[in-house]
Amino acid sequence: MALGLFFGVMDFGGTGVAIPTIADEFGLALGKASLIALGFSIAISAVLLPVGGISDLVGRKRSFIAGGILYSIGAAGAAAAPEISFLVTARIVSAIGAAIVMANGMAIVAVVFPAEERGKGMGLITSAVGLGSIAGPLVAGSMVDTLGWRSFFVLLAIGTAVSVTWAAIILDESKIGMPRKGSVRGYDWTGAVISAVALTTLILAATFSTDLHPLIIGPAFGFTAILLYLFIRRESRIAVPMFDLRMFKKTQFSWAITARFLGFVGSSPWFFLMPFYLQGVRGYSPSEMGPILIPGAVGFAIMGSISGRLSDKIGVKPFTVAGLTLVTLSGLVLASLNEESELYIIMPALLGTGLGMGLWVAPNMSAAISAVQSQSFGVVSAFINLVRNTASAIAIAVATAIVVGVMTSNGLDADLGAIKDGGGAEEKAAFVSGMRIAFLAFAGVSFLSIIAAMKTRNPELASRGHAHRTAAPAVANTPTSNDYSTESQSSSGHTGD
Repeated sequence: MALGLFFGVMDFGGTGVAIPTIADEFGLALGKASLIALGFSIAISAVLLPVGGISDLVGRKRSFIAGGILYSIGAAGAAAAPEISFLVTARIVSAIGAAIVMANGMAIVAVVFPAEERGKGMGLITSAVGLGSIAGPLVAGSMVDTLGWRSFFVLLAIGTAVSVTWAAIILDESKIGMPRKGSVRGYDWTGAVISAVALTTLILAATFSTDLHPLIIGPAFGFTAILLYLFIRRESRIAVPMFDLRMFKKTQFSWAITARFLGFVGSSPWFFLMPFYLQGVRGYSPSEMGPILIPGAVGFAIMGSISGRLSDKIGVKPFTVAGLTLVTLSGLVLASLNEESELYIIMPALLGTGLGMGLWVAPNMSAAISAVQSQSFGVVSAFINLVRNTASAIAIAVATAIVVGVMTSNGLDADLGAIKDGGGAEEKAAFVSGMRIAFLAFAGVSFLSIIAAMKTRNPELASRGHAHRTAAPAVANTPTSNDYSTESQSSSGHTGD
């Protein structure tokens, strides 16, 4: 699972480093360049919930393998892309595969680790994510400079193929969860389509809010609201919903998800904007930019494993509150950058962001997934990842809109080439001004996430541990009542593995 997640996250960090070079080769403005990242995030957000539920039905091993194969095909297509539309399409194919890998990876780890050690399992996932974040900028920066940006996608395709082969040999369905009883034909396909269209419309409307007329954007947001209402209405009334909304009656689950959404909204913009700032404004090459971004990824990898393990003993709240507070303070430092900011300011701020995220992400995942029943780990794991990806996509869209808006309001084209190619002092100044506004706004969102983290309850570790020790091994695969209406049910026998 770690190997599959490693290459998926390596994709995120490495593609961010490669985007400025890709944009320069294809002659893309900033808004169009963001589609390379946004297309990937939108596709993941659209399919995560459906593939999570389907994986619970057809089996996690075969789903994980299928997702890895699909991702490899998309990465190979990106490497061969002759123009931007082909590249974005290939990224969407990769995104669907990545969604399947994400949903099953977390679900498998959540089942294999005992309930009283689930924080450790989530922490190890976080460490794999952190290692992928470290490798992404370093490897992509070096490969983009020496072999070209296409070589990075070739590496992703090969590496994921290796993880798929290993999974086919090693994974044992009797240990990771056999397919649930039920028919894929009877799956809630209507709910899946409604949720996919709603999320896609929402993110696209946010992305192009500065480019399209209000008479188009307004109805788009209204259409999203209607679809959301229809989705909630349907999922609340059908016998076997795609996603059981009664989980939100668990206060532990609700506040953990709220903190997760706000936390990723608040911390995501720097992933997208910092490569443009470092390469376009400060003049660093892709290979020089990688080591600058590394401290944050190192902090994330180290603190993820530590906080996950300790949260099993101490509880999740101290780590989520402390981590989100550190992210907020680091965001305020990033909001103070200018065209001449030195690395002794930039790198500690990035380190603080990484350490803060490492502190809160793993305990937050443990709190959310421990609030539900094990036979639904696939769809819940998918939802947890969906929250992260949707929050990141919305944050990138809004941050891009802010930067583009500031540049166009100064009578300038939001053209990365003008920022990157040496001249363009006015463009660089306008870009930095927009970036600072974006970082300041999202630091405010991070502050709101602290409040949600303070409301998150600690999992009832003792009762969950007892349930795990006394439950039969088959419980993880046996459908039970999806009754989330009381606090006690999910923290007793229903959570046994």
